[in-house]
Amino acid sequence: MMKLEDLKNLNPKNPGAWPWPAKVIAFVTLFLGVVIAGALFDWQGQWESLQAIKKEEDSLKETFLAKKKQAINLDLIKKQLTETQESFGALLKQLPSKSEMDALLTDINQAGLGRGLQFELFRPGGETVRDGAFAEQPITIKVTGSYDDIGKFSSDIAMLSRIVTLNEIAINPVGGGMSMDAIAKTFTKKYGINVEYWRAASNKVLDRVLTEARSGRPLYDVVVTNRGPMLFLKKENVFGKYVSPESANFPEDVRDPDGLLSPIYRMGVVGILYNTKLVKPGEAPKSLDDLLNPKWRGKWVIPDPSRHFTTGVWVRNLEEFYGKDWLTFAKKLADTKPILVESFIPAAQKILSGEALAGVTYVKYVYIFGKEGAPLDYVRLPKMLADGHNVGIGAKAPHMNAAKLFEDFFISKEGMENLAKQGEFVTTKGLYPPIKDAEKIKPVAMEELSDADYKKWSAEFQKLFVSK
Repeated sequence: MMKLEDLKNLNPKNPGAWPWPAKVIAFVTLFLGVVIAGALFDWQGQWESLQAIKKEEDSLKETFLAKKKQAINLDLIKKQLTETQESFGALLKQLPSKSEMDALLTDINQAGLGRGLQFELFRPGGETVRDGAFAEQPITIKVTGSYDDIGKFSSDIAMLSRIVTLNEIAINPVGGGMSMDAIAKTFTKKYGINVEYWRAASNKVLDRVLTEARSGRPLYDVVVTNRGPMLFLKKENVFGKYVSPESANFPEDVRDPDGLLSPIYRMGVVGILYNTKLVKPGEAPKSLDDLLNPKWRGKWVIPDPSRHFTTGVWVRNLEEFYGKDWLTFAKKLADTKPILVESFIPAAQKILSGEALAGVTYVKYVYIFGKEGAPLDYVRLPKMLADGHNVGIGAKAPHMNAAKLFEDFFISKEGMENLAKQGEFVTTKGLYPPIKDAEKIKPVAMEELSDADYKKWSAEFQKLFVSK
């Protein structure tokens, strides 16, 4: 066994004379030094190359497996490619050419009219080329109608033979049509006072106004709806007295004797409309009595008078024309099995679609739908029942002066001209809607029913028109 002193006595110039343990230690040390030096200065690059080659090997294996899968599914992929090309070709054929755009715009418009929607805006935009493959032409559309009708309109658009998509859709509850839009915009432009309004069915307007009035803190300034709810609100002391100077432009018989309501400024004239493509003028009914003819049995439409308030009032007011025999006549009408719908717009829709040849609804639809090409005309009856509309200013209106100014403008000649242009029958002398022979129509204001009376007659009309 070597000691430390033996190592110190070794002659470095004569390693051959070293004892064997010293030689082994020297050899091992030298060997380790060579290995470490090689690893540091020569083998490092080779190791890095080896790792890179291993990674490349893994990548090539993955590529091989992917190619193998593709090769196995090649026939299926080719079949899918063929199907995709055929499908894409079919879609390309559905894209309208420039020469077909006019017809497509007409189809979209007719789809809306066929569902009884009222177009407030229909504005085609400029073309935009997409990916160099096709051009996109946006069309800005604003329509009013029921939620169900708008949904059906969207479905009709999807069924068109050409590709049309609906984007950026917003649906809001409306009830006053575009007449209020025209009035509000003109008023704001003239006086610089912004008008915020809420539109809904008359029963919903009634409920909201009553709720706010009874709370003692109403948010409304002005109420505008048909006469029945307005008379009810008047009895509830909702309105404050205000006689607009513009009232002088209206006949005495449409003015409110108590000064709490505006004059009846317009009349919703209810008449008989018919489809001019399906019914020749000579074959159209000439009176309500003509609807009793067997040829009209099941072929005319009317809103259900047991559910639709205005139609219920209309049936009850037939006494104006038939005296004490009015109920007998109503029974005869019911015996003809008319198509029953929920309101006046669906009645017009049935006539437009051809499901009904004629029907009882508002005469103004002749203009509103007719200006877009709908085949509608009305029967020139000597007199027609009509429901009146009033304006009332809240007794505690938050903006009383602005409210008075609004009523002044609303029932002014300018305001009435705006309404008449929208197809409304206003009561201002000398103003008529753009409907042929409108000036010859003699509207007869319907007598409103109390809640109790309507419930009574609604039950009777249920027996006559529905339960049979």
